[in-house]
Amino acid sequence: MGYHWYSDMEAPAAKSPNNVPDITVTLANNFPDKEIWFTEFGYRTKATSTTNEADQNEFMTKFIAKCRNNPRVKAVIAYELFDEPYKKSHEATYGMYKWSQQYTGSAKKLIAESL
Repeated sequence: MGYHWYSDMEAPAAKSPNNVPDITVTLANNFPDKEIWFTEFGYRTKATSTTNEADQNEFMTKFIAKCRNNPRVKAVIAYELFDEPYKKSHEATYGMYKWSQQYTGSAKKLIAESL
């Protein structure tokens, strides 16, 4: 069972009529015979040039902890490794690394330090 999960899904899911405080538990309960693979997860921000690294770190580390605590979760793939500042969209800051010099030098963001 492949699934994508992003930070902007977390709070609304917990407040929804279905009450989904932990997507790993919900998927395990709804698909009891399936392995769970999160083929994308990450922190979304509406900003196109900056991200709050502390918020990104908090969401991603908590989500990874949920996945580790659920033996049915077999894969968790972060989206994405490097920021893409040349993109003029919210995807510009999804990375765990930022460019100190585009394509030749990078710097770890808080999430990369935490893992």
